[in-house]
Amino acid sequence: MKAKNLFNLKTFKRNVLNLTKSFSLANLHLHFSVCVVIITVCVSIIFAVLKYKDFQKEKNYYLLEQSYKLNIALYEKISFAENMVKFLAEKIIQSGDYSYSNIAFLLKHQRENFKKDTLAWTLIHYVNPEHYMVVDSIMGVRQQPINLSSTKRSWIEAAFEDPWKLKFSKPDFGLITRQRVLSTALGMQVKNKFIGYLSIAIYLEKISKSLQSVVDKNVSFILLDTEGNFLLASDPAINEQSIKIPEALKYEVFRLKHSNSYLLSKPIKIDNHIFTLKMNTENYPFIFLVGQDTVNYYEQFKQEIIPHIIKNITLGVVFITILLFLSYIVVRPIIELSNAADNISKGANVEIPEYEALELNNLASQLANIQNITKDLRLKQAELTKANENLRNANEFIQSNMSFLSHELRNPISSIIGFAKLLKKKLSDAEDKENREYTEFIYNIAVHQDKQINFFLKLFEFQERGKKLEYKEINLTEVIQSNINMVMHHANKKGVRVILNIASDLPNMIGDDIMIGQMVQNFATNGAKYNKQGGSLEVKAFTRVHNRKKEIVIQFKDTGIGIEEKDLQKLFKKFERIQNDRNVGVMGYGLGLAFAKTCIIAHDGEINVASEPGKGTVFGISFPRARIVEKL
Repeated sequence: MKAKNLFNLKTFKRNVLNLTKSFSLANLHLHFSVCVVIITVCVSIIFAVLKYKDFQKEKNYYLLEQSYKLNIALYEKISFAENMVKFLAEKIIQSGDYSYSNIAFLLKHQRENFKKDTLAWTLIHYVNPEHYMVVDSIMGVRQQPINLSSTKRSWIEAAFEDPWKLKFSKPDFGLITRQRVLSTALGMQVKNKFIGYLSIAIYLEKISKSLQSVVDKNVSFILLDTEGNFLLASDPAINEQSIKIPEALKYEVFRLKHSNSYLLSKPIKIDNHIFTLKMNTENYPFIFLVGQDTVNYYEQFKQEIIPHIIKNITLGVVFITILLFLSYIVVRPIIELSNAADNISKGANVEIPEYEALELNNLASQLANIQNITKDLRLKQAELTKANENLRNANEFIQSNMSFLSHELRNPISSIIGFAKLLKKKLSDAEDKENREYTEFIYNIAVHQDKQINFFLKLFEFQERGKKLEYKEINLTEVIQSNINMVMHHANKKGVRVILNIASDLPNMIGDDIMIGQMVQNFATNGAKYNKQGGSLEVKAFTRVHNRKKEIVIQFKDTGIGIEEKDLQKLFKKFERIQNDRNVGVMGYGLGLAFAKTCIIAHDGEINVASEPGKGTVFGISFPRARIVEKL
């Protein structure tokens, strides 16, 4: 048997190296540094994003304020024009004279009164119920009326169906001025009689200049109607062809109704402008898109966000530098001590420095002690190596001489068996019954000893050489009966009653009859030797289904002294005997149950023990289905 090496320097070295590789403070410091850099970058990015969001928030508030100015200015212009037209319509109706000359007089007269106001940049027409423009506020009664039916002015039908409300058409070029105008009209109706339209042509260029005057120069805007038709823009370069609103945003722009402004889910880029806000004008079918030109937008971004990012990066670099420097100061002595421990494990003599810090100095002192202990352990290791070598040589000697020893032991046993057979034959006819029984006993004992020698040879080859056993079909009933008979003298000494209960349908099994027989003997011998005077030993053999699998069970139940729970773990260890007052005087070496367990393992079996001190013990051995020989 090889001696256990109490201290293996190679194992110590390997563990130290693995510890250094797995938990190296240098690597940890590197990983920590990388983590600090990543965290700092992430924090900088988070702050930059938050700053950008604040920037966007401020920008949106600013554009919201500007959009309200645009909305109010447009509302004032359109509502003033609408009120003026209503006022003129009421004047015409109050006069009761619907002649073209009277209407021309009223339109021209009222226009003169409002030259300095909104109507100074509007042109007012009277359109009769037959859709002919017959009067305008400049020329008076037209010599050649213009038929508006062919112009597709959409307000013609709308103002007729819903009079006294200002209706709008798609922006187009004026029929008289040939300038781009927003054509609107108010239907006039008296006592359910439709008497014509008052139409207003609003110059969009003047509207655009008027709106630009109420907002900051860096604000961009576009005015559309609810059908998506382009009216005007702050930048003259923007026209109807350049406006392309993404399909995904058309619902937000044209379908969603908002009394207030609405922040678009995605900015709309048109030419060199970015529009982020939409506002519906109050009471009128118009929509503002409000934003900034890209130059101003990115310039403000550079002024607001870039300096913030640079500041964060600078602070991050300073923070990382200070943190890594401080961590290095802390880690460096530990790395030095770790390297010293590594060199000690390699057998080198290391000079361990002293440190100002009390904890590090204590650690260095302990490492110096370990270095001294390591030297002593190396000497002990050399001694253990030599002892181990001696054990190896002894083991080889035993293995090489085992066959010789078995031969020398078998020779006298074989002679005894031969002479016992001869005596049995000569005494078979004699009337000396007592001598015949003695001869039979000598013969059985000699055969038993021969089987014991075979058993130990097989056990040695199985345990030490790893040789596989040669299994065959054995009659388990006969093996159990014959080996129980071999231990009856132990039972007779204590008056123990042996009860053999073998199932009639117990099948044969695949195994080694000598090893199974020796196992039965060992358990039965213990059941008799450690039993009470006049006790009992019951041996059962049967089959059962356990966990849906068939198995053979051999059970030994005695009424002996029992085993303490703390001693159960010693049962199957070699040379371990349970010492107590109840087994004093019982001879044994602590090998029987250890050998029995080896036999069970060699047959793929399992063993269970249940014991109660003072009442007895039950050993249960089970062999798997693979060992069973089914009867045909």
